[in-house]
Amino acid sequence: MIIENRKTIVFVLLCMLLSFSAQAQDRSNKQQAVDETEIQDDVQDELNDLDSKELSGASSQRFVEIITPLTDSKLSVLSRKVQFSKKYLIDLSSGLVADELVANNKYSQIKVSYYSSEEFSFGLGIRSRYGGKTAYAEQLLQSTGQLEFSRAPAVTQAYFLAMAYNIAYGKVSFTKSTVFSTLTKADFDFGIQMFKEEKRPFIQVALTQSLFLSSSLAVGLSLGASIAEVTDPTTADVRLTSPLPSDSSFTSKFQSNAYLSINLNVLL
Repeated sequence: MIIENRKTIVFVLLCMLLSFSAQAQDRSNKQQAVDETEIQDDVQDELNDLDSKELSGASSQRFVEIITPLTDSKLSVLSRKVQFSKKYLIDLSSGLVADELVANNKYSQIKVSYYSSEEFSFGLGIRSRYGGKTAYAEQLLQSTGQLEFSRAPAVTQAYFLAMAYNIAYGKVSFTKSTVFSTLTKADFDFGIQMFKEEKRPFIQVALTQSLFLSSSLAVGLSLGASIAEVTDPTTADVRLTSPLPSDSSFTSKFQSNAYLSINLNVLL
């Protein structure tokens, strides 16, 4: 009887030991799951904090990072590929004055600017107008009146001070491996235009959108408007049948024009 009781006691103890072992294993598994969840939450919190700090820094510089969702890591959205501060920008442009009726409306331009910060740049520029006249002026020459507007002084060159403000820096991607930086900026130019021996003032503003092919090379498009003092070719007789008028025979006027240009930029 004693032996049987001892076997019973041993059996009960073994059952209790196995039960305690199973409960301990279950608690261990639950604790491990909780720890993994907490680790994942901590990592996500750190990423969110990093994103908010980066975005806050970008916001303080008035820059906006934009990218289509074609990237494996959202942190790559926040990385700045192009830096402007303390760099020179060489701008080569070719364009036309869209609403010019008489003088040749095509021009070429070179501008060199220095970025004092990530937002502002200051520089100098020179613009050359091609000689000749527009197709409309050529039609007037072939008309019965034979009006030759090239007798009136036309703009030959312009020299100006330039200032630019970077409105927004962003990114655009077409695939995961092709991500381009973009820049939207406002340009302000103040200077003088040359009319043979006369110099007359002009100002112009433009909105420029650039696409960076690399960290130092970009192509862009500018759309702008200008106000300038120009020679009024209708204030003197320009008919071929009349004597050649002197430059002083023409009066000046203030004229507004719209212009469009294609730009090639080098950032050094």
